[in-house]
Amino acid sequence: MRNERLMILRMIEEGKISANEGLALLEALEEEGPWPEGAGPREEQGPDREGSEAGSEAQDHAEQAGEEGRREAPLSSGRVRQEVSEEEPEVHIWGFRFDPGRVGEQVMRAVDQVGERLQDWLESGSSWLNDWLGDSYAFPAGEVGSLEPGELLTVEIRLPNGRVTVEPSPDERYHLEWVAHVRGADRERAGDRARQAVKVEREPGRLILRGHDRWWTVLGRVDVSLRLPPQGRYRLDLTSANASLTVRGIQAERLRARLANGDATVDGARLGALEMKAANGRIRVERGLADQVRLTTANGRVEFTGSARKARLGTSNGQVRASFRALTPEEAAGLPAHEGLDGMPAGEGVLAETVNGQIRLQLDRELAARALVQLRSLHGALEADLPELQVWQREEAPGRNRLEAAGPRAGTEPFAVEARSQAGSVQVATWDPGAAW
Repeated sequence: MRNERLMILRMIEEGKISANEGLALLEALEEEGPWPEGAGPREEQGPDREGSEAGSEAQDHAEQAGEEGRREAPLSSGRVRQEVSEEEPEVHIWGFRFDPGRVGEQVMRAVDQVGERLQDWLESGSSWLNDWLGDSYAFPAGEVGSLEPGELLTVEIRLPNGRVTVEPSPDERYHLEWVAHVRGADRERAGDRARQAVKVEREPGRLILRGHDRWWTVLGRVDVSLRLPPQGRYRLDLTSANASLTVRGIQAERLRARLANGDATVDGARLGALEMKAANGRIRVERGLADQVRLTTANGRVEFTGSARKARLGTSNGQVRASFRALTPEEAAGLPAHEGLDGMPAGEGVLAETVNGQIRLQLDRELAARALVQLRSLHGALEADLPELQVWQREEAPGRNRLEAAGPRAGTEPFAVEARSQAGSVQVATWDPGAAW
């Protein structure tokens, strides 16, 4: 019977018969196969089987009549024959017919049939199910390129699922490498899909890597590694649906990243402009050095440690924590040129916003002396612990908390510190860059 099932399933895949026709044939095969004793639906009596089954039917009638006689008053033989001749209706569940009188036995038989059909499906060569249940295979690929002195390279990486790492190159060439992790019934079939996983587009001064959107959430992912020589000029645009992002030790004119679900980490980078957005995930920048920084997430924490002339940090549900060190003139002059970001503070300073969460900002002594502080919160406490801070307005009332103050040098070289939270506290304090954060 197994060969017949395989033949039917192959005919369905090849389009020779419809799925409904194939199901009917499979059910017909099941009906012809033997059932365990007492299992299966009651079959109609045919002329050729009436004699052979008359004895068992009479015995069933007699047993049922005996039970009725013990529960109720004696009935006439005609009444007994009328009640026992009424068969209980059949129950159909997922294409299997059940006799309510013997459900236990038939449920076990149905479980066996499901296992048999699943095995038939696997042996028939069903591509999607075999790939989903198969092993994961890795297929590496990549390319290496060189840049002319002063040439600008724009790199776009767009992935539906995976991981992106950006770090310095070990030589004077850029390296773009990726590994497609693909599930498959066998390596050959997984390799066919891996060849469709990534599409690379090359243009003068532009490199685009796109991951195929189809299948990847369940059947695989693409991990990308981009290594850049330090002497080049770069603009990076990274987009991902479900992926993590790690950037370490690079220098770029602009780094823009947009993530739907995933964490982003930037460590030790020198950037003209840094813009990162996430829907669900944490954004963390450590030892950052940038002219402009904008970090926003809907659900997650935003963290920044380093130096920036302008910074805007925001989240809807999460905390904002940042520690700022003043840029030295040499550092400011050595930052890469860039295009300005939208929605930034008018002058030097930081703007921090959250709806549900706390805000904690730390300033080194240079920035604390230049701080021009404006703190707001509807339902949270406000605190400003900066040396020689002059407070000129403080208001504490239900749904309206406000604090405005200025450092001793805020009139000549202001560094604006504006923080707003609806349901959380806001704190501004001094920070020793040599101390642990």
